[in-house]
Amino acid sequence: MSKTIFAPDVFAGKSVLISGGTSGIGYAAAAMFLSSGARVVLMGRDQMRGKGAEEQLSATGRVLFCAGDVRSLSDCSRVVAEAIRCHGALDVLVNAAGIYHEGALDALSAEELDALLDTNIKGTIHLSQAALPHLRRARGNIVNIASDAGLHGNYFCA
Repeated sequence: MSKTIFAPDVFAGKSVLISGGTSGIGYAAAAMFLSSGARVVLMGRDQMRGKGAEEQLSATGRVLFCAGDVRSLSDCSRVVAEAIRCHGALDVLVNAAGIYHEGALDALSAEELDALLDTNIKGTIHLSQAALPHLRRARGNIVNIASDAGLHGNYFCA
């Protein structure tokens, strides 16, 4: 990453939870928050990828990986509680977890559609609901991130 968009210490001491923080946009957001002084909790489903991301990012700041799936209400509550336990508060929630289906729309199965909706929509709501009481207390913020697919269609992505 060659460019920082935040002042060097604008998030100093702030606690940030990022779903989907182990890869892609979420990982890049974690790196930016860490470079601005934040303490970051990464949430993701893949234990190996999560530990790898934690290890890579730990050189730039205080980061913790917590395995969890945004489709699970109990996972969302558990990861938020762990972020509070580790950092004492929650100042920012970044909803970056997301999946997509590659293929023609008429080939999209009911199970694939459920997975898309459960992750991309319900997961965002589940994690936001779990975090909201803590964010209110801290006068914090929620950042919802999506791909550019809403602006530019991708071939064979239903």
